[in-house]
Amino acid sequence: MMFSQGRYKATVTHQKLGESRNGTPQFVLSFRPIGKYDLERPGEELLPCEDWERSAFFYFSSRAVDISLEQLHEIGFRGTSFFELDPETPGFCDFGGLTIDVICEHEAYQGETKERWRLARTGGGGLEVKKLDDRQTRKLDALFGRKLKELAEKSSVHDSMQQVPTEPEPGQPKASEPVAHASEAEIEAAEQDQVPF
Repeated sequence: MMFSQGRYKATVTHQKLGESRNGTPQFVLSFRPIGKYDLERPGEELLPCEDWERSAFFYFSSRAVDISLEQLHEIGFRGTSFFELDPETPGFCDFGGLTIDVICEHEAYQGETKERWRLARTGGGGLEVKKLDDRQTRKLDALFGRKLKELAEKSSVHDSMQQVPTEPEPGQPKASEPVAHASEAEIEAAEQDQVPF
């Protein structure tokens, strides 16, 4: 039996540091899915699913180590040695009982369709976004900073014209009209006693 493809919430059951069939060092994180996310109704309750145990594999080859370590860091690994992933090491980083988001994908392997499980990346539903460096961010400010300032100014003018939703002081009438702050021209005219009535 197979899980359908998609994103699941799962609870970690156990972990193992070892090597793959071809001798590549790997970390195996086993878990039981507790529900599937409904992409058509995000934020709703999880859809029910089987509770069969599954595993995600993290390889430590020169090509895969960076991605594997980034994913382990996202779920809380802060160790400075790979021994800290091994349950046989006293004081190891125990992921048991941790709730994680995982993704099930189907792929062809030796003529059969197999499940492939991986951790869901945080903050983007599995979408990986490369961070802008400071130079690129400064360039954006130089190109489009004026637009940000214009929007901020429009927003502050709009916010200042909103009705004040507070109870009046005792003895004061309730506000029934939006409160608008005077413009600089109106203030200047008032100071010169040239307010048009």
